[in-house]
Amino acid sequence: LTILSSFAQEESRSVSENCKWRIRKKMEQGEIVGLRAMYGYIIRGKDITIEPRQAEIVREIFGLYISGESSVSIARNLNARGETTLTHVAWTPKHVREILTNEKYTGNALLQKTYISDYLNKNKKRNRGKLPTFFVEQSHEAIIDMDTFKRAQELLARASEKNKPG
Repeated sequence: LTILSSFAQEESRSVSENCKWRIRKKMEQGEIVGLRAMYGYIIRGKDITIEPRQAEIVREIFGLYISGESSVSIARNLNARGETTLTHVAWTPKHVREILTNEKYTGNALLQKTYISDYLNKNKKRNRGKLPTFFVEQSHEAIIDMDTFKRAQELLARASEKNKPG
């Protein structure tokens, strides 16, 4: 039984490695892999289209943040109006920051930002240089322009630096 278990585990590892290889090859070719849902877009297979009402909220989030609003006040404002996230929960500052830091709103995609570290326990980790990343330009229609996104990133970096302890 132990020997059979070992064979089964090795087969599982082999299948996992083959799947990872296939996914990585698709990413290298510029195919967006694993994108299931994203606020502001309707995703059906490889087809990514803008959801107009949500896209307006995304533009509003970027506009408010660039004009000096905090992620806390933006979340409060959206909640006061009865808006909800993609999963129909109340907005939090974290939700707002996730939108502000997601390059996909520019129509581009950075692929393999995360990876599964172990095929057995399926722990997801942020890719901090362990694996290659792939940047695909104009992979889908943009909701915001690159200048707006870059400005938001500058402000986020400044706020992060300002709020560092010590």
